[in-house]
Amino acid sequence: MEKADRELILSLSQSNPTLKKLYDKHIKLDKMITHLELYARHSPGADLKAKELKVEKLRGVDEMMRIIAEARKKEETFEYLEAV
Repeated sequence: MEKADRELILSLSQSNPTLKKLYDKHIKLDKMITHLELYARHSPGADLKAKELKVEKLRGVDEMMRIIAEARKKEETFEYLEAV
């Protein structure tokens, strides 16, 4: 995730509880994946769980990016209307 997207998420999450929940889950999953990857080479179960969490994390990123895209589109529309 790019730094600009992360900053926008933090900004938008103040007024968007869904985005805040997704971002908080993203951080939690990232920590869990990091922890599991330490044990993945010793445990096939840990490796499988880490892969499952990565898929879940990617789904969350997709949803956050969708919310960001909508917010950017609204902002562009607002800026255009102000210019007219």
